[in-house]
Amino acid sequence: MTIQKFLEKIANILDEIRVDYVVSGGVAVSIWGKPRYTADVDIVVELKSLDSVEKMILLLQKEIKKSYLDKDRAIDAFKQKSEFNLIEPEYGLKADFFVAKADEYGQLAIKRGETKKIGNKSIKFISPEDLIISKLIWFKESGSTRQLEDISSVMDIQRKLDKRYLNSWIKKLDLEKEWNKISKK
Repeated sequence: MTIQKFLEKIANILDEIRVDYVVSGGVAVSIWGKPRYTADVDIVVELKSLDSVEKMILLLQKEIKKSYLDKDRAIDAFKQKSEFNLIEPEYGLKADFFVAKADEYGQLAIKRGETKKIGNKSIKFISPEDLIISKLIWFKESGSTRQLEDISSVMDIQRKLDKRYLNSWIKKLDLEKEWNKISKK
């Protein structure tokens, strides 16, 4: 199974149970910036009820048969607005599910997602602006320069970014120091 087929299966399940989502991380960087290798898929999901979490777990385990998904970890992630993952060992694929925070930015990033056709499936990706912001947040938390490389990649390709939106959220989320590191390059 390719990462594309893996993503298509997951997106079909999320659409079927009406869970709003956006694909982020390296896969989104490959959509909005320069293609790069990644063996995992990062997906921000808006889970509104324990019932939706349980439906999602059941369908993921049914559709991706040899996968590993810790049900208790997924339920805990729903309650704590954190993350859980699905591992498909046969092909070495992994999906990291990040439960969207209920704050203004977390909700807005999901709503601003943009649909792109991948294979035969329309899949919702984080907007390029929100991808940059999320990478700045990850850089602030981790110090990983991969985040800055990803931001540069997106900025090199996306010439029509909404700078007003970007600057507004960079300021609101106190990311000016991190932004200055990338904007000086």
